[in-house]
Amino acid sequence: MRLENLDRAVGRVMFGGGGEFSPTLVIGMGGSGSSTARRVKRILDDRYGDLHIIKFLIVDTDTGGYSEEGGMAAVEEDERASIVAPNASEIHRQMRDGLKPEIAKFLPDSADVSLLDDGTGAGAIRPVGRFALFSQMTKFYSDRLKPTCYSLNHIETVVREKLQHAGGNIQINSKSPRIYITCSVCGGTGSSLFVDTAALIRHAFGQIGVTPTIIGVFFLPSVFMQESGITSMVRANIQANGYAALMELEHFCRSDIQQENWSFDYPEIGTVEIDRSLYDECYLIEGINSKGQLLGNKNEVFEMTARGICMDIGSPVGAKASSAKRNIFAHLPNNPCIETGKERKMNSFAITGLRVPVDRIARYCCLRAASEVIHDHLLKQPSERDLMQEINQFLSAHQLDERGSRDQILDSLLKTRDGHPLTFVTDRTQNQLYEQARTEGNKGKEAQYAQDWLAFKRREAENRLSQEAASLARMNQESVLKSALEAIYSKTSELLDQHGVRHCQEFLSGLLTVFEKVAEELQQESEDAGTTIQTLKESMQSSYDDLKEFTGTIGGFKARFSKSDEQVVETALGELEGYGNALIKQQARQAAIEVLNNQNRIRGTITIIPALKELINNLFNGWVGLLEESNQRIRRELAHHQLSQGTGTTYVLDQILDERGDFDGIYERIQLDLQKITKAYLVAKPDSPDNRDQVVEKVGPFTVRITTPEKVVDELASQAVEPVMSYLKQEMSVGRILQRLAGREDRAAAYTTQQLQSMLDKCQPFWSTSVPQGRQNYDQFFAVSVPCLPDDPEQETIRQTVKKAVVDKGHKSELVENGYPFALEICNFAYGARAYYLKSAEEMRLFYEEKSSDAAIRARLHIDKRFIGRIPKLHPEEHGEALGLFAWGVAYGYIAKDGNFYYLGINESENAVTPKYQTDWSPSIFDLMDSSWQGAPQKKRDKADQLAQGRENAIEALQQHPTGVKQLLAARNRYEDHWGQARAQSEIEEYLRRLDELIRDTNNEETRELLKAEAEELN
Repeated sequence: MRLENLDRAVGRVMFGGGGEFSPTLVIGMGGSGSSTARRVKRILDDRYGDLHIIKFLIVDTDTGGYSEEGGMAAVEEDERASIVAPNASEIHRQMRDGLKPEIAKFLPDSADVSLLDDGTGAGAIRPVGRFALFSQMTKFYSDRLKPTCYSLNHIETVVREKLQHAGGNIQINSKSPRIYITCSVCGGTGSSLFVDTAALIRHAFGQIGVTPTIIGVFFLPSVFMQESGITSMVRANIQANGYAALMELEHFCRSDIQQENWSFDYPEIGTVEIDRSLYDECYLIEGINSKGQLLGNKNEVFEMTARGICMDIGSPVGAKASSAKRNIFAHLPNNPCIETGKERKMNSFAITGLRVPVDRIARYCCLRAASEVIHDHLLKQPSERDLMQEINQFLSAHQLDERGSRDQILDSLLKTRDGHPLTFVTDRTQNQLYEQARTEGNKGKEAQYAQDWLAFKRREAENRLSQEAASLARMNQESVLKSALEAIYSKTSELLDQHGVRHCQEFLSGLLTVFEKVAEELQQESEDAGTTIQTLKESMQSSYDDLKEFTGTIGGFKARFSKSDEQVVETALGELEGYGNALIKQQARQAAIEVLNNQNRIRGTITIIPALKELINNLFNGWVGLLEESNQRIRRELAHHQLSQGTGTTYVLDQILDERGDFDGIYERIQLDLQKITKAYLVAKPDSPDNRDQVVEKVGPFTVRITTPEKVVDELASQAVEPVMSYLKQEMSVGRILQRLAGREDRAAAYTTQQLQSMLDKCQPFWSTSVPQGRQNYDQFFAVSVPCLPDDPEQETIRQTVKKAVVDKGHKSELVENGYPFALEICNFAYGARAYYLKSAEEMRLFYEEKSSDAAIRARLHIDKRFIGRIPKLHPEEHGEALGLFAWGVAYGYIAKDGNFYYLGINESENAVTPKYQTDWSPSIFDLMDSSWQGAPQKKRDKADQLAQGRENAIEALQQHPTGVKQLLAARNRYEDHWGQARAQSEIEEYLRRLDELIRDTNNEETRELLKAEAEELN
């Protein structure tokens, strides 16, 4: 299950150790770079929560490059710097028509850009990837890259405000934005963009007077060699691509690159001069470390790299590394490569460590808590006896009991202003009636008087009183109904809080059953009441008829002295009272039936039975089903946790658990208050819309939400995170576990010692080299974190425990408190290589040279056809023929020097091979050549003949110029064949004499070294 809130809450343990942050942008390019950058985002989100202190751009030519994928953060819309080019073929046609000169300058004719039309990438062809960038320059640069870079200038305030709540010693360095660019150097997208992206970033910041620090993290071909689908052809392509890309990378990272006068023309931007090294730091990452240990697959490499970038961005360990790095970079230029004399600007790193799998432990404990909350609280089944007792108490307490002889609802409907229900009473006895008759002068006519009074009262009950009852019941319907619903909804909330969802559902279902039976009883009573009323009416009529017999007696004597007439009057009074109350109750009964189960609302208010059905059917039935499904999924997840052993890898995340037991043991020791978690989950009952869910229907005061079992589990389990993490921080930190294991000789202690040794051994830079050429070692920064909270009272003891554990293993490292208790992080940064130091570089060279034999293929290996012959190979050529040819060519003028630039120029004819250009190399022996071989050298140089600026660059350019080497070699052979070895030797001796004379006469050290270099090659 993907539980975003839970994972985020678990990941957001704390960041208390501080660090130094700069406004930072992470750019992932192509599949490898995107995967790495999104992992960086995931780790930062987990560690820092919603601070969003780092900005991201994901660049790809593949429309599927932004899809959801496990282990990686989602890509927001403003983070998508897509260069998908569905109109590639049309733009290419425009280029051929002369409308896209910027593209025509670099794109070789053999590059098939139609690969881009379907939006599935650049087909591992580097100039095609660059074509996509140029064709989408507005979308990439103007819409995404430039605004994102500029926004870094305003991020400091936001960062400070958000980080002030994170604790620890946070420092913000706003002087220099940091830009991380990560990609592979051997595919078709990332490897085609790293030059231009860095150049455009420098250009964008240059417009506002800001100098960013650009860090490149690049994956080499070995990262991908273990993947399925790597055929021999694919292997050859990525190796050749890798070599070409490293040539470009190392060349454009030169500190003196401005002397090369490189510039690129971009659509809608114009010319961008390359006036400084494109990258301030370069890290090369392979799938194997310097001790030959492999990572399992490319995703492990991406994960390790992402952790390294996160560490470098702002952790305390990263801050320490940055401090060490500044000192190292300060002296590296003074210690160039012994073999080539060039700067050593390539670096690498490794990140390993021991960790408590706090994420798995916490997730397990939170999920188990969620399961128990659902099973034991939310879905706990009440006993029938307790439930019925609770229903009876509820009905009685809220005057809603209408069962049997109880008339609480009817009484409420008939309640008058004085608070008493409306009733009909005769308020007279037979004696009172007779006395009233005599008082009013009806002596002797008492029975007649009683008859008349009874008839009047009956008419009053049938008319006025019945209407009054009907009116009163209708008037009270709304208040009775609202009072009942309020009681039901209040009881629902109370039961949710106290007993959970199932209990509440059962209570409401039982209550519904009672009210449905009451409604049936009332309906039956209403039908029976008609018969009752008619019987009472007929009985009263009989009593009236009996009274008529007495009213006809002479003088009323019988009426006065007979007991029979008194009995008739008493009977008639009782019948009248029963008749009147039957009429009242009949009116109330009809109103009660409507209150209970009228399908139409009463003045806008739903009636009781439909309201209960709505709650049960629309809310609780769905809720119960959702909780049952949620619990099933939790149980499957828990079973999976118990069966799995984690995802340890060869580089990090080899897990150690508490030495006393398993996840269940840890859970039992936490002793969670499940009732508290239940209430926390129900605080935002369905009566409060959750912004994460779409509200679709109101059920009374409750809100029915669209949700899923995953969201239910996520919300419930998240409620347990705080107490779980509180326990884990105190009891399950790596430092505390190491303390508990220190000095023990059991299996757990031995295993941990073994794991620590393994991680220390494997923390070697992930590149295939051990030591630089001619040197004992690289400049390195090796650090181990102290895994405890910043305020841990045992911090110093834990520090000494870690120090002893590491020193005992023979490692000299720096200890850094980073405030993160669940991992002992080990990092090793290595600085100061050249790309050809890598053992894998030789294999890459072989594939590059093999493919370079075909000019069309060679042009597709580089992102710019103008690079061919102008950018040196990685490997220095063997001292010998190429260097000797260069010196010979300079001596005779076949290689002309013009200022600091060198040109190769040879004119061939049937009889002679003559120098093409005049040279300003003063010791040249051109004047000793026979006039027939001198020709007429021209002063104006052709750009195409330029080798490079500077002697070393020119030599490298010649070494990579097979045709030029062949021409020079042919020229020397023809010269020596024609004039003979003796003459040629004497001319060279004269040349060396001139060089020696100039060396003695010059005081310019640079000139002296240049002359010596030429002499050494010919001696």
